[in-house]
Amino acid sequence: MRPGRQLSELEIQSERAFGDFASGAGLPRTGWTLTRLSKRDDPAISRISYLAEHEDCGRFTYKYQLRPLEPHGFTTEYRMQSTAFDLFPHSDHLTVPEPVYLDARQQASLMTYIEGRPLSEFMREASFDRAAQLVLLEHAGRWLDAYHRAGGPETRGFQPQHTVGYYQRLRNQITTGEIKVAAKPLFLKGIAKLAQLEPGFQGRETVSAVQHGDFHMRNLIFDGHRMACIDFSKDQRAPVGFDIGKILLDYTSILRSEADLRPGQVIPDDAMEAFFRGYTLVGRNDPSVEFLLYARILATLVHVPQKQSDRTDAKQRTLIRLRPIAQKAFSPGMSGRTTRARPGIRLYLTSKSLERARHGEHEVYNAIQEVGRQTGTEVTLSRNAPKHRQSEASAEMSLVHMSEPIGRNGLVFRRLYAGTFWQFERCAARWQWQSAKALFDPGKIDAAAAATFFDDWQERLFGRRAKQASRDGFIYMPLQGRLMQHRSFQSTSPIKMIEEALQNSSLPIVATLHPNESYSDAEQKALDALQAQYPRFRVENMGMEEALATCDLVVTQNSSAAFHAMFFGKPSVLFAGVDFHHICANVPKIGVSEAFAQAKVAQPEFAKYIYWFWKMNAIDLEDNASIERLISRLNALGWKV
Repeated sequence: MRPGRQLSELEIQSERAFGDFASGAGLPRTGWTLTRLSKRDDPAISRISYLAEHEDCGRFTYKYQLRPLEPHGFTTEYRMQSTAFDLFPHSDHLTVPEPVYLDARQQASLMTYIEGRPLSEFMREASFDRAAQLVLLEHAGRWLDAYHRAGGPETRGFQPQHTVGYYQRLRNQITTGEIKVAAKPLFLKGIAKLAQLEPGFQGRETVSAVQHGDFHMRNLIFDGHRMACIDFSKDQRAPVGFDIGKILLDYTSILRSEADLRPGQVIPDDAMEAFFRGYTLVGRNDPSVEFLLYARILATLVHVPQKQSDRTDAKQRTLIRLRPIAQKAFSPGMSGRTTRARPGIRLYLTSKSLERARHGEHEVYNAIQEVGRQTGTEVTLSRNAPKHRQSEASAEMSLVHMSEPIGRNGLVFRRLYAGTFWQFERCAARWQWQSAKALFDPGKIDAAAAATFFDDWQERLFGRRAKQASRDGFIYMPLQGRLMQHRSFQSTSPIKMIEEALQNSSLPIVATLHPNESYSDAEQKALDALQAQYPRFRVENMGMEEALATCDLVVTQNSSAAFHAMFFGKPSVLFAGVDFHHICANVPKIGVSEAFAQAKVAQPEFAKYIYWFWKMNAIDLEDNASIERLISRLNALGWKV
């Protein structure tokens, strides 16, 4: 056993079996170094492969399968690899590893080792380099072209009715509850799509060739010069679209997003063009390619368990990646369509928020969907990750949560600290928002309406605690992140803010650390030094509500705690720009000493301000007129909905 790591049962069994296995192959029992190449170990499948190295014998790939216990199937796979090796036209650039030895009883095999790494790793390294991805995809196309040609391809009439019939039978089993699938409505929509497409593809000429059967990026081994393929799982003839669809959907689901697709399209245009520069046996308009791309989505989804608790991490990732692509592919339209009547709206969310949105639990997505319904605008979801983002030149209208806008028609949305109140703006910098620059005039606010509104939200958010607030003689200082840095929107760094607060007030200061921030050793040491130097400064683990209920004053850069302080009747001193600065003592505007002096005597009209800030300058998604106001706001920001 290797030191420092507990071996799994699969690793123990595979390494224990290797000595006898090597001897059976006519190789030395000892003197080998095993380096793991890949491993899958779940309840259904448990198998592993190693680089086996010996000083006198060279390098091999050793494959061992613990389960399922199917010696016949394992033998069949080995023989298919052997057939592929014999069939393939090996060259300096394209090859197949040679099978060397099989032990069917132990479910172990040996083949020549091919230098390189899975193509999937090269692709991930090129996540931000689209051109490099397309070159790799062209290499993959070239390998498959050589393999399909080697087996003597045959021209045939395409018969999509067999695929359609299979999925229609599956549909009947799904609707009766006999079979459970993930994303059931989407799956059934895909089956309907196949049935709709079938007449247009029936009988068209295609090419049939010997299949690889599992042609995806992890089964292609590349060293930057030569490409090889492993793990053949089929040896019968079939339309070439089966293998082509497998790798193209694998690439698209991992490296691309639905933002790159038109309605009705499965694979981005540039990916199709790149692959078919290498693969020339048929073109991208081959009927088996066009039709089976849709079927490949269903063939992948059908293996994802309905319940999330039953899914492995890999199956969950498959669903997350594939669902938005399937939604775009199964929507009306065909891949040949190049224009759309009007730009759509794309909402970028985190993975967790995407799940909430797809279950109807994300209030902004629900509102934007209603905007789309009322205005006839297509609304789509994307994960907020680099590979999913549209280009800066895209005309599509996009919304992103609390980060810089995406694309030239991009906007930002953010909850205004609590409740159902949201702001939609052109930038993420809150201190530059329209509401931040607006003039607050309490004389123009209906006092009775403001009081009713304020009391209602005070009760909803904090209950009696806010009404019974006291002043126990200390400053509450909610710290945020980057304590040592002085950023452009701040009047000074957070550490310097502490010192200036101590110099401008005689009150004790209770500081708290943000639960979602990580603090460096240097930051912790700086805080420790301040606590040692100033006995009335201390860092405590005090909850925001408790602190607001008992403090005299809030001092912060721009923490939302200063906004919540208004419900407790507590003034705030701000050291940084923010959108709710109007009734706070603002250091960037009036200086430190004046801000602390003002905070001592100020009597802000909190109820009127909350009413003005939320009711008059935000979108209240709880309001009956919220969609009308949201449409108006989006159009005011430059959209055309």
